[in-house]
Parts: sequence; C-alpha cells; structure tokens
Amino acid sequence: MVVTEPVFTICGTPTYVAPEILNETGYGVAVDVWALGVILYILLCGFPPFRSRDRNQEELFKLIKQGHLHFLSPFWDHISEEARGLVRALLQPEPTVRLTAGQTLLHPWVKAMAIITAGLVLERPANDVIECILNDTTNAS
Repeated sequence: MVVTEPVFTICGTPTYVAPEILNETGYGVAVDVWALGVILYILLCGFPPFRSRDRNQEELFKLIKQGHLHFLSPFWDHISEEARGLVRALLQPEPTVRLTAGQTLLHPWVKAMAIITAGLVLERPANDVIECILNDTTNAS
C-alpha cells in the first residue's frame, strides 16, 4: 500500500507509537521509522527509550510526545556515538526531521554493520529489497 495522504487512525503498541499518532496530527510511513528507532534502542541496551515508572500509559504517552532521550550508564557506556546518533535520528519527535527508511540504510553505522555481517545476512533477495527502498520516492517523508 502506498500512503499518499496522512492517516488519522489512532493505533499501535503503546511503547512503539510515534508522537504524531498521539498528537492526532495525521501520520505516514515515518511512524515505521520511529518504531524502528524504538526497536534499535531496545536491541542496544535491553529496555525501551520511553518508560513510565508505574506503567501508566498516559505518562508513557507524555514522555513519547516530549521525545527526550536518555542514554543511561552503564547500559550505553559501550555503545558507539554513531549508533547513538542513529537512534537520535530515528526517534526525532518531529517526523519531517526524522530519517527516512532510505536515509537510515545509508547511515554510517548501518553501512558499517552491513559490511561486518555481509556474509551472514545480506544475500541477493535482501539487496533487492534495499535497492527498492533506496529508489522509492513515492512515500518519502
């Protein structure tokens, strides 16, 4: 499905939901990049970037809308600045500032990881998907 106009349906798993969904301003494919940022944050440190102390959903949503990231020690001490920079770029509260999927694939940290894991992960079908994403201009957000 190609998204050509903003969507206004409120949906998503609370921890992964993007600010523009919560603000009900309309959203597009940039919400998927936000979710990728949440997933990357979790993969790098073991817990989500926005957490309510008492699992209060309204507090969680307020934190997501504010978008203040914290790279807590000791969990982030061994994580490179390039990886942190990518997380920051994926979790930009303003969707027009957030990286696109294509820009994410060109980020230096992603490219470095692709080189390291090239023999393990990137086979021909994956390269075709990456090329398709990089060449897609229909939903650039």
